[in-house]
Amino acid sequence: MALTFDDGPGPDTGRLLDLLKAQNVPATFFVLGNQAVKYPDLVHREYAEGNEVGNHTWDHKDLSKLPAAAVQDEINRAADAIAAAGIPRPTLVRPPYGAVNDTVRAVGGFPFIMWRVDPEDWKYPDPARVADQIVSHAKPGRIVISHDIHKTTVDAVPAVIQRLKQQGYTFVTVSTLMKGVELRNGQSYFNRPPAETTGNGQGQGQGGH
Repeated sequence: MALTFDDGPGPDTGRLLDLLKAQNVPATFFVLGNQAVKYPDLVHREYAEGNEVGNHTWDHKDLSKLPAAAVQDEINRAADAIAAAGIPRPTLVRPPYGAVNDTVRAVGGFPFIMWRVDPEDWKYPDPARVADQIVSHAKPGRIVISHDIHKTTVDAVPAVIQRLKQQGYTFVTVSTLMKGVELRNGQSYFNRPPAETTGNGQGQGQGGH
């Protein structure tokens, strides 16, 4: 499974990195460009400690409501800010709200990484609920979305890791999860395709937002 964290870095991201490092769990951080400018040291630390850093656009606009040039600007500005933290430019993009249309698919320039498990941690600031939602919807090959800008989400992470490890899960970055899968620019990916994993994770589709 791949744990992913959106919208950071933020004030609790350092604590989250401490937790992940202590448990030897890599995650994927979909970073906002404007946050990368505020917290370049945390972006650099995310990468340096074996996590993956992806692109979540410059400032979280709905790309499906923007003209083509603005879509490219949102992605490119974020990539510039992330690279300025001293790490490689991201090769994966998560569109805010999972919102894409034909324009975004045509000009986005990268594979779009969506999610299959959503604890709605932005809506329910309750660590126990967040942990229960993630654990109860876990299946091999799935991508989990959450947000490291929420203290309650970071509070939930130890229980998520402990309970899923007890069930036999291992945690990997998105790129490791998708190893051997040809990721195409403009295509949306919600989990590892089921033909390429063990268990019964669902394939690519529009569900699970």
